[in-house]
Amino acid sequence: MKICTGMLIATAALALWGAHGVSGSTLQWNYALGSSSVVAAVVADGSGGAVVCYAIAVSNAAYVTYLDKHGAPVWHKTYANTIKVTSKQVTKKQVIITLTPPNGWETVREITLKTGADTQLMGEAGAAFSTDKDVVAANKDSKGFFVVRTQVGSAPVYIYRFSYK
Repeated sequence: MKICTGMLIATAALALWGAHGVSGSTLQWNYALGSSSVVAAVVADGSGGAVVCYAIAVSNAAYVTYLDKHGAPVWHKTYANTIKVTSKQVTKKQVIITLTPPNGWETVREITLKTGADTQLMGEAGAAFSTDKDVVAANKDSKGFFVVRTQVGSAPVYIYRFSYK
């Protein structure tokens, strides 16, 4: 049986929600990604928003979307000829992402949260970079958590934000 990483994340998040659900967790917002989206990371910004890194299998591109505390997109980035994008680091001002093209030569980029300005920090032929890959992505903050909902078929993938209250 094939196990989908997104399903594992959703299962873990639902277990976390279940632990807090008895005390009254509340859905705050949700955001739909395209169908066939494969979510690599949902990283909380500490203010109720999140940076979502994902790819769509048929597009040969990867995407980064910043959602504010209401679930509204602040900006959206498309990286063509990229099979994977991930992030483990978000501050109040920036997000650090790693892009992986089909040849495997990674690029590290910094995106300003407020404006979406994008700057390449590192990248060279044959290189692979570590951007804190050993640290579990922060899919929660002090006020709530995120759940990735995937479904077999052509249904959209959803990002859900729950508060602990």
